[in-house]
Amino acid sequence: MALVSMDVVDDDSATPSDYNPCPRIYLNSAQVAALGITTPPRAGTQFTLTAVVEVASVTEVSDDDADDGKGQDITLTLDVEYAEISPAPKGKAAQLYADQ
Repeated sequence: MALVSMDVVDDDSATPSDYNPCPRIYLNSAQVAALGITTPPRAGTQFTLTAVVEVASVTEVSDDDADDGKGQDITLTLDVEYAEISPAPKGKAAQLYADQ
């Protein structure tokens, strides 16, 4: 699958103007150490994250206005099983539009 932006707002939900729709992952100190991060990065530092995830739960709801055109909304809860992190080689825009 191609790299896609997660900065997507669900049309069906009311969100405050300062809401960031991107999924957020919290890592505890043992997980940070396991990834080899020994110096705290500054907020805003970009990394490339590669992960193996397992689907923990799925919700499928019938929706006549679904974005996928199939009359259904699907949500997933994912458990991160394995991860690798490295410095991002480029800015967000360059990564998303590298082929153009």
